[in-house]
Amino acid sequence: MNDTALRKPTARRVVGMVAGIVIIALGIALFKQSHLGNDSISALNMRLAELLGISLILDGVLNISTVLTAVKIINNQYKATARESVGKSIDDLG
Repeated sequence: MNDTALRKPTARRVVGMVAGIVIIALGIALFKQSHLGNDSISALNMRLAELLGISLILDGVLNISTVLTAVKIINNQYKATARESVGKSIDDLG
């Protein structure tokens, strides 16, 4: 596998992700205040934030952390499956 795909996220990348979430939340807030409308994903985030009584920024952070956790779980399961299949392949050769 590629080494760059397995690196832990650096502080710079995490700060960049959080800054992106803040910028998106500010854009959503601007559209909401201007009464120009918004897209369906932003509407989902706004409604979830209203129902949970949290800010859009916190909602975005929770969404990102949920996605990253799911990716990590799937990645770990993929690694375990790949190790098992490689072991079976080596056993088949020998």
